[in-house]
Amino acid sequence: MRIITNHHYRDILSAREVPGEILKKEFDWVEGPEVPFIKYKGEYYCLLDFQPTSFFGSFQEFDAVFGLSYYSGIAIKYNKEGDKVKVAYFYR
Repeated sequence: MRIITNHHYRDILSAREVPGEILKKEFDWVEGPEVPFIKYKGEYYCLLDFQPTSFFGSFQEFDAVFGLSYYSGIAIKYNKEGDKVKVAYFYR
């Protein structure tokens, strides 16, 4: 497994910071302005879609993962305050 990250923490966005057309097209199930999102490589990801890494043995340094394909995905690590995340791309 290869993991690529720059080790920088990014701000967690609220749903109100995501453009309306993207919310309507990709996240029409989101209710409320405080749903957490991140923007990574030009794409928005809802943090509610991420799965805890307790289900996966090879991501101990991260808190949650989101699968992009069978062989790749995104892993996140929350900072101590819980208001930022470190994002990593992983693939096999």
